[in-house]
Amino acid sequence: MNAGPRSIKFLLMVSLVSTFALSTSNIASAQTTVTFDDLPTPGISGTAGLGPMPATYGGLNWTNCSCVALNSSAYGANPSGYQNAVVSLPNILSTAGFTITLPGGGPFTFNSAYITGAWRDGQSVSVIGQNGSTTVDSTTLVLGAAGVRGLYSFNWNNLTSVTITPSGGTPSATYSQQSIVAIGVDNLIYTAGSVSSGDSDGPLPLWALCALGAGLVGIASRRLKKA
Repeated sequence: MNAGPRSIKFLLMVSLVSTFALSTSNIASAQTTVTFDDLPTPGISGTAGLGPMPATYGGLNWTNCSCVALNSSAYGANPSGYQNAVVSLPNILSTAGFTITLPGGGPFTFNSAYITGAWRDGQSVSVIGQNGSTTVDSTTLVLGAAGVRGLYSFNWNNLTSVTITPSGGTPSATYSQQSIVAIGVDNLIYTAGSVSSGDSDGPLPLWALCALGAGLVGIASRRLKKA
């Protein structure tokens, strides 16, 4: 028994929905979120809640890294801006600057990161994306008060390194135990691989997929009527 037009339409729509679900799943799995949460923080030099930052972690090399893993609730110098810097419990990266690259030097997209001032208000944060020795993208963020977390999206493609460096600011009246230049970073997201000039930054929007599906169903229906 041959399938009727309605059955053909149904099968086409199921196929389109399945393709959409698979494509979005593949895009999501291509991204890596670096949370720092599995790093041990036994304490450093008598300060609780700190741990060394490995040279390679989360699929990235960390160089020029003035960094420690920091447990935001167990940190021995709290209260600090680090307590509000955490997105995924329990850890963040405490840093005065770092450079990230892929092992082997391959290209990647720098998607986003949460950044928070630790001890100073209004810090500037230089973010520079390079491909080899060529600067491809750059910006300078101006943070709010210490302890105010911000999500910063970049979506910079075809980089081989990203360098983040905080500077400036004024000592916080809320967190006055220290006044060093430092930031907390959490849930840094990157995507390994290159992006060609013809690639989009993401999947087709839903309206475009629906329009494509409707068009394919219409074509199939017309052909069935002619048959």
